[in-house]
Amino acid sequence: MLNRVMTYSAGLRKVAQRTLTLCITLLVLAPNVQAARPMSVEDGGVDDTGTGHVDMWFARSSGKVYSRNITFAYSPVDAIELNLSHARNYVTSRDDTQSALVKWNALKAEDESWRITLTTAINESHSGTRSKALNVIASSYQKPANLQPTSAPATPTMV
Repeated sequence: MLNRVMTYSAGLRKVAQRTLTLCITLLVLAPNVQAARPMSVEDGGVDDTGTGHVDMWFARSSGKVYSRNITFAYSPVDAIELNLSHARNYVTSRDDTQSALVKWNALKAEDESWRITLTTAINESHSGTRSKALNVIASSYQKPANLQPTSAPATPTMV
């Protein structure tokens, strides 16, 4: 019986090591990723009509406060995005919060270099606390500089 337990533990250890190796490999080989909506920053962009996205993040702040957040976003019409969120905070007990948010891209430049967006949200926590919010977001988008070689390679010419 003891032999089976040791074999089972060794098998789990190998699976865990392989999984960790795969995760690290994927992390190293993954392209650069930028967050569209971190927890404390909101940009003025909305999804294209008929598309959506899911944001999920985990956080830990001082005092061992852990939170898990997930947001589902969908854009049914041009310049409008609807969001449903669920957040679970682990302090001494669980505290769940649900949110509904409407995001309207009110103004934007033709070249999309800046946007002004209005958001309104209703939040309700498991403890019964309800809050409402209205925000104005101004975003400026910078296009990456074109990186060109300092000296162009010589091109052959036909004579």
